[in-house]
Amino acid sequence: MAKKSERRILFVICEGDSDDITLHRSLKNYFGEYVKNLIVEVTEGDFAYKKDINDENCVKYVEKIVNEHKKRNYLFSSDYIAVIHIIDTDGAFMNLDNIKEDVLLDYNKFEHNTLFTNNRTFMLERFEKKASIYTKLFVTNLICGIKYYKFYFLHKFRTCIIWC
Repeated sequence: MAKKSERRILFVICEGDSDDITLHRSLKNYFGEYVKNLIVEVTEGDFAYKKDINDENCVKYVEKIVNEHKKRNYLFSSDYIAVIHIIDTDGAFMNLDNIKEDVLLDYNKFEHNTLFTNNRTFMLERFEKKASIYTKLFVTNLICGIKYYKFYFLHKFRTCIIWC
């Protein structure tokens, strides 16, 4: 059986491969000084876009990710130092006036703090849903009884907004 000090895990949730690729090495380098067991769990992309996730069940979804990890690895909540969730906020909190429609576009394009899209209505609904989910997570401090920190990140603009 592992000693208690050997099972102190910092669990990082990344929303997709690009966040993992971008941040995994940096996180390991930074937190490696403080914790030996840094685990990065990559979810299947930005879960705020999943049809069945909303602001009423998003906390339970994050708890599911953590509980599945605990079960797979025979861990307890007390084995974790914290859960850090790297959240890609692209579009969620942007000024909705900065979403412009251009039906000739094949894909979305960010330019000068403006999103150009071929379906403005769809993007407005998508970003409003995403904002409501992240607003709910913002006020969540514990996941499965473990301290829960959020790292809000704009991937398109490569900017860290807030750590809370």
